[in-house]
Amino acid sequence: MVKELARVLPRSIKVNRGKRTLEDLFYDAVEMRARRIIVVGEWKGNPGLLRFYEPRRAEGLTLISEMIVRGVTLAREARAHLPPVEPRSIGLELGGELSDEQIDVVREAFAAKLLLPGEEADIHIVVGRERGLLALKFTDPRGRLRGPVIRIWRMRRWGR
Repeated sequence: MVKELARVLPRSIKVNRGKRTLEDLFYDAVEMRARRIIVVGEWKGNPGLLRFYEPRRAEGLTLISEMIVRGVTLAREARAHLPPVEPRSIGLELGGELSDEQIDVVREAFAAKLLLPGEEADIHIVVGRERGLLALKFTDPRGRLRGPVIRIWRMRRWGR
């Protein structure tokens, strides 16, 4: 999932954390001028938790939100065409009944612009419901799947 996610997030870099602390990740993020750090936690060998951090010079690495993952479908498993993607912009496209809180959490976590009807970005995060869970689909402007489908059981916003 991480590899596919890195392909669809603008200016993203996939880094194996290894034994690095969050402080080490903060310094790496400042050096790379990163807007977000996503740390993926595992549960039984599968992605189980996404933690989104924002590097803030005065405060260090600040946790802004987390999402508990209950399922992932990779684009390659869905037989999506996956030519190389180097997106410059990402937008949030609403595809279902969501609370304002859910919209804000997803938008802030991925540093995405909320797309109004007729607006486009290189990658759209289409948010809707699937199997009783919140589903995040990463598509191109024509609606073709370009990244993973991440099913979220619960999300939480921090420090706002």
